[in-house]
Amino acid sequence: MINKIIKTFFNKKFIIFCIIGGLAYLIHQGVYSLYTQVLKFYDDPYHLISSGLGFIIASIFTYILNAKITYKTNMSKKTALESLVVYVLKFILTEGITFGIMAIMNNCFSKEDLFYKIVDILLPLILTCITLILQFLAFNVIFKTKNDKNENEASSN
Repeated sequence: MINKIIKTFFNKKFIIFCIIGGLAYLIHQGVYSLYTQVLKFYDDPYHLISSGLGFIIASIFTYILNAKITYKTNMSKKTALESLVVYVLKFILTEGITFGIMAIMNNCFSKEDLFYKIVDILLPLILTCITLILQFLAFNVIFKTKNDKNENEASSN
């Protein structure tokens, strides 16, 4: 069991996946910050719009780079649709948790409080790190390539 965990998460593929995920996080937060901080749209409806827009851009970026670099496979309608399901589930999970925690924060703290600002910035990062592992496992299934099958067969012989 431990060997399988080590083999799954302590390899070049996972590191590349994490780097791409980190860049996607920066894109997502960049779009979100532009929309909410620069354009000053920071009400609940605009939060969902700005976060959704950032998430869509980051998800497209992630899908393309992971297909080409991490998994070295061709993109297809099938992998795009399966990835879309993963992205939608991830968005619902992260936005649901974010919405709940920020609703509590809005009732307990002022938006000018340092703690509020720290939570507002770090919460998406923490949720991204948690969902990154689940997304990696899902993408391993979605982008299962002939090379992976051949490597598994070679390692079992």
